[in-house]
Amino acid sequence: MEEKPRYLGLTELVEEISHQLAWAPLKPNYRSKEGLKGTIASVVKEFLETKLRPLDLRYEVWQRRVEEEGGIEPLYVFGADFAPDLVIDIEDEPTLAIVVTLVKKDLDLPVKLGCAIGQALLYCHQYPAIITLILHLGKDQEYKHWKDREIQQDLWSTHKIRLVFR
Repeated sequence: MEEKPRYLGLTELVEEISHQLAWAPLKPNYRSKEGLKGTIASVVKEFLETKLRPLDLRYEVWQRRVEEEGGIEPLYVFGADFAPDLVIDIEDEPTLAIVVTLVKKDLDLPVKLGCAIGQALLYCHQYPAIITLILHLGKDQEYKHWKDREIQQDLWSTHKIRLVFR
C-alpha cells in the first residue's frame, strides 16, 4: 500500500528547509554572493520538488525582482526599496523569504550580520516567514555565543525569522 503524502505546515516547511541549508554541501570559497545564492536556490528547489510535488502543490522559487509576471515584489519603506534574495511562492502566495549573506572577513561579521537580521525584520511585514542564512568563511570565536540561542528563539517566536549559521 502506497503511503499518502501528508500536509506540510509553515513551521515544518521552515524547519525542514533550514535543516537542508544547514547541512547542504557548500563550497569553502564562494567568490560572490551570487554564486552562493545559486547554490541555495538549487538546494531549496530540490527540497520543494520532493516535498510539495507529491502533494500536488504549485510552487515557484524566485531569484529576481518583479518584471511583468512573477518575481520578488520589493518592500518600499523609509524611502528605499528592499528585496530578499529568494522568495518561495506556494499556490501563488508569497510564503517564505530567504536572505543570503556571505561573510568573507571576520571584521565584516558584525555589520553583515546586523544588516541580514535588519532586512529579515523588514521582510516579516511582507512574508509569513523568513530564513536568514549566514555563511561565515572566517574563523569562529567560540566564546562569543552567549546570547545566540535566546536571540534566535526570540526572532522565531516574535517575527517568524529563522537564522541558519554556517
